[in-house]
Amino acid sequence: MATPQQSDPNKDYHWLVTPDAYLATALILCQKIPYWGLSENITGGGDVFSGLNFRSHHPNYEFIFPIVFNLKHGVELYLKALGCVNHGTYLRMHDLKELFDFVIDQADSRVKPILQKLKDEIWDTIKKYYFGTYIPKITTEDKPDVRNDAERYPEGSAYDIPGPYEWVTGDVIDQISKDIQFLEKKFAQAKRDVLPLI
Repeated sequence: MATPQQSDPNKDYHWLVTPDAYLATALILCQKIPYWGLSENITGGGDVFSGLNFRSHHPNYEFIFPIVFNLKHGVELYLKALGCVNHGTYLRMHDLKELFDFVIDQADSRVKPILQKLKDEIWDTIKKYYFGTYIPKITTEDKPDVRNDAERYPEGSAYDIPGPYEWVTGDVIDQISKDIQFLEKKFAQAKRDVLPLI
């Protein structure tokens, strides 16, 4: 496990609002893709790449990478933020499971049950992205994304992402969109529950 870092109390506000920006970015992309022409089979219509004079052989499919990266980074920052505002420390690492365990283990006795309840309610959703099982072709939980780089780099250290044109559909994007909204709602409630206690 990484060494806990002391957080700057002057940055608590930023820790608490920045995760929302990443989740919002992911949700915006999910919601805009149908407008760009994403149908169940992702055919026809326009795409944002050509509108920006960028080029892509598979318009819209590639947005799965920033969508999922922003979702996972938002979760990572939320977990760090909850630690910063409660016990003033965070881990300089990206492993969502270790971050969740750390923030719960270090929490004071009044906050710990709130954070444990949060984990009980959202871990099944988070682990889809931690193990890559949000991708229909990945069915095992044997390659965790401990560095949170599966969607960040073409050659991440965790699960191998098949070409997006092989599996990204409107249904996949719709489920990711629902997951983002669910996670935001649960983290927002945890913030509301924790902040009065510190």
